[in-house]
Amino acid sequence: MPSRLIRPVCSAWFVGLVENRIGGGDHVGFLLAPEAADSLAGSRTPLLTLNDTHDITPGHPAN
Repeated sequence: MPSRLIRPVCSAWFVGLVENRIGGGDHVGFLLAPEAADSLAGSRTPLLTLNDTHDITPGHPAN
């Protein structure tokens, strides 16, 4: 059964159909076929993009 939950306060979101699940030890990766996406231009919350994360060292503390 398809499920769609979009929080109205999100600065950006996307939804997609799960095409595949990929086991990764204690994690599961999901391969999605995107169906829809949106972002709020001028949002008060800056978005974290992939380009913003290139200098983050894996395993760094969360704080």
